[in-house]
Amino acid sequence: MKLGDADLGLHIYRTSRLAQGASLTAVTEEVTRRFGVPCALMPVSDEECPTMVETTIGVLRLQEWFVREHAGPAVKKLHFDAARQGRVTDRVRAALRAADLVVLAPSNPYLSILPMLEVGGMREELRKVPGLKMAVSPLIGGQAIKGPLVKLMSDLRVGSSNSDIAAAYADYADLLVIDESDSRDRVNILKRCSLQIVAFPTLIPDALRAKELARWLIEFASTRSTVGVTA
Repeated sequence: MKLGDADLGLHIYRTSRLAQGASLTAVTEEVTRRFGVPCALMPVSDEECPTMVETTIGVLRLQEWFVREHAGPAVKKLHFDAARQGRVTDRVRAALRAADLVVLAPSNPYLSILPMLEVGGMREELRKVPGLKMAVSPLIGGQAIKGPLVKLMSDLRVGSSNSDIAAAYADYADLLVIDESDSRDRVNILKRCSLQIVAFPTLIPDALRAKELARWLIEFASTRSTVGVTA
């Protein structure tokens, strides 16, 4: 991971504003407005919730393990003690309660999604979402497109297949989206959990493909009630 001047400048600005007493939600609003981001970006919590990684060389903050150590040391366990002491912001709670669709993006479930789910109250709010909850698997052909996901899953001994991803999301999602090349995984997934499965091209190498996937997810969710889930 390489950081440029703009990256460092953004982090300095955020740290400075937090030190002045601004909430993370407020700082995020300022940043998105400056960058002209048209949608609302909301941190799950305004409290500091570091993910701690227990490794063969000791307990490290996630950034220390991922950036400084290049995700090299084997992981024994992930700790979310601070997150469990935190709480979901009122804005996030309101957004979830009004949501027609929630998408768990094809990010690392253990380093990107789970830290948010561990924030106090988040699991309960997600379970109560009135709309459809879709999770997109980050695996294609048993491999992650980038990042240490497969190595991490191996270290944690949680498997490294789409059925393992499905098991991780079974309590929070209604449906799992897998890549069309992995359609054969449907049988193994259904043996482990009751998630509905849909296959679609999930590789997003650029912004255009990302928009296509997002558009398909929204269109699929809008028609699901009338056409049902298809193979």
